[in-house]
Amino acid sequence: MHIKSSLLAAVFALVLILPAKADTVADILGVEKSINDLSKRAQETGDAVAKAFAEQMLRVIQEWKTANKELLADVKAAVDDETAKIFRQMDNTATRIEKGEAVAFIDLQRISASASSLVSRIPGASGEPQVTFSWPSIATPIGEPIVNVRILGGRIATANPSITSPDGKVIEVKKYSDDEIGFDLSRTDLHIEDSKPADNYFKLRYSFLDSHWYNPLSWVMTKKRDRDIKIKMLPKTAGSGTATWHTKKEWWEPKLLPDRVTLGGVGKDNLDPTNAYTLSNELQSQGWVIDPVAQETAAFDDNGGDGDGGSSCVRVDKPSITATSFRFLVQHGHKTDGLGRKSDAHQNCRVDVHVRLLHTDEKDVTDPSKPLVWNEPTTFEPAEGSVRYRIDLTFYDGTKYPVEKAELTPYGLYDVTEGNGRVTFRPRPQRDF
Repeated sequence: MHIKSSLLAAVFALVLILPAKADTVADILGVEKSINDLSKRAQETGDAVAKAFAEQMLRVIQEWKTANKELLADVKAAVDDETAKIFRQMDNTATRIEKGEAVAFIDLQRISASASSLVSRIPGASGEPQVTFSWPSIATPIGEPIVNVRILGGRIATANPSITSPDGKVIEVKKYSDDEIGFDLSRTDLHIEDSKPADNYFKLRYSFLDSHWYNPLSWVMTKKRDRDIKIKMLPKTAGSGTATWHTKKEWWEPKLLPDRVTLGGVGKDNLDPTNAYTLSNELQSQGWVIDPVAQETAAFDDNGGDGDGGSSCVRVDKPSITATSFRFLVQHGHKTDGLGRKSDAHQNCRVDVHVRLLHTDEKDVTDPSKPLVWNEPTTFEPAEGSVRYRIDLTFYDGTKYPVEKAELTPYGLYDVTEGNGRVTFRPRPQRDF
């Protein structure tokens, strides 16, 4: 079904905080224009759901206009509250779909029910029985086993109605009132395609006396009418989703500086730290830092015996290691003069310097597409190092739109949840409308 990218909004129960429309005849004519615009747009985009909704609502408006010809002469005339409320629902929903906002199947089902109540209150426009409205016009592959179809129209129940299935079988007709009939059918009896909507046509036949007082021969003349009741079954697979994971991988490039550094100092009979070695400004500007693990065990020498008093090079001073500097530990001895007096000794050491540079690799990893089905969740597993995702949905009509956050898909078809990096599309219960 056609979905614009902004349909990614939380599904809502349709709340009638609506614009002040459809309070007068002029407002109702405005509603008709909104739905006509939606119908044209739905035809252009192939949005089967929006198109079916628009067709239903246009039939209701036309029937209301036929029954209220005198009222139409005064466009400022007020409409009764219940009628105004129903037309406001129509306008609000058509506007939302046109703008690409979220509208759930259940909302469309509620509006269809409201529209049917309006039609049932409209008296027949002529002496001939009428068929003005039927629902559902859209059926989903999942739902209650039995689909109850309702047909509304002036005096249709009194016109000897009969229903024939697409394969020619006669179906029992239920009469709910003079102006409403229906029939039940098994959902499994509706023809369904794998990846595209399938139209199911049920034949409604009814008859009536076409008599005129001025023609005695017509007093026993019966006319028959055939009407198609169309139910569009959505395909077995709602569409597919292709996940693209934006991955981020960090890794360190190690390097041993080409020249050892000389560190030393003086002291007497003590383990002393040398002066600190600090990375050059050039290396720091390039992003190099001391490699703390490698530097702890860095190789060293005594600078060719450059020491006295029994002094020796010991090791890197581990606690002193920072990102840019470190010290070295020297075990100092002492020097003794001819009088037996002790003084400071010295020791210089040459030490390897280990540095490392942080690299960040970012790339997109696209998985093979997965089908979106009606009755089982579809889970997309994250690629290693994934930091964000985009799932491109392709619905059965070829329309695409991206999901980049855990928000709802069009017409409330799926709940989108995130957990442990996974993204799961879980089908919501659907109702026909």
